[in-house]
Amino acid sequence: MVRTDSFGTRLLEYRKQHFLTQQKMAELLGVSPNHVGVLERGIKQPRASTEAAFARLSGEWISGWNDWEISLNDDEEEYYTLLWARLCGMDEEQRDEVMEVFLRILHLVEG
Repeated sequence: MVRTDSFGTRLLEYRKQHFLTQQKMAELLGVSPNHVGVLERGIKQPRASTEAAFARLSGEWISGWNDWEISLNDDEEEYYTLLWARLCGMDEEQRDEVMEVFLRILHLVEG
């Protein structure tokens, strides 16, 4: 039985919108073409590195962080990208709650 998977749905939609084959998407994500199909069907969850690669490729992390007005430097980008990829799998309310906590932590560190 195949379950609904928001990552898989986003991956499939992005691939089709950009006219990419599973082979080309696999090259961009660093996985096999078969694995792209498995992810799109929601049979397996992606590894964190695959989520981060997709977030960078699709620009999800850019729009997400821009919504929160967080400036990124080169050293922090990889960590923020991975975090944003994880947040994209949450519903809006969950994501806002996590981001609120994250921003409080940043203010404690900065202040």
